[in-house]
Amino acid sequence: MAEPADDLDGRERIHWTHSLTRAGERARSILYILVLVAVLVFGLLQITVVVVPVFLALILAAAISPLVNWLRHHGWSAGLATGAAFVALLVVFGGMLVGVIATIRAEWGSLVDKAGERTGDLWTTLKKSPLPIDNSTLKKAQSSLSSMMSSGETQD
Repeated sequence: MAEPADDLDGRERIHWTHSLTRAGERARSILYILVLVAVLVFGLLQITVVVVPVFLALILAAAISPLVNWLRHHGWSAGLATGAAFVALLVVFGGMLVGVIATIRAEWGSLVDKAGERTGDLWTTLKKSPLPIDNSTLKKAQSSLSSMMSSGETQD
């Protein structure tokens, strides 16, 4: 192995002559990059916790803006107009939710029948698949699922 130039001090000479030192430097650089990526991912996850509600608030504010402007034009104060618009928005969303729940309750019987049929189709597909699943495994899974759904309890 060739000697480095004589104008290098001892530290630089050791740095370039030992392969273990070079590997250590490379490993340190890789660790720095991994830490940077981890911090960026963590930061982006934290930002989404903030960004999603902010975007939803902006969408709702843009949706009620015409109503607030109309109320303000007709003599309402800004705070009262905004509060009334949000209450109206809650009433509309609440009415839509009640309508969806009423529809689901009205169709519950047919939904249960369809779910039973689709479960049978799923069992047939699983039996034909290359997975090592037999009838006893499927029956245990079905009884466990049935008892969980009928009791209304879930395990954490």
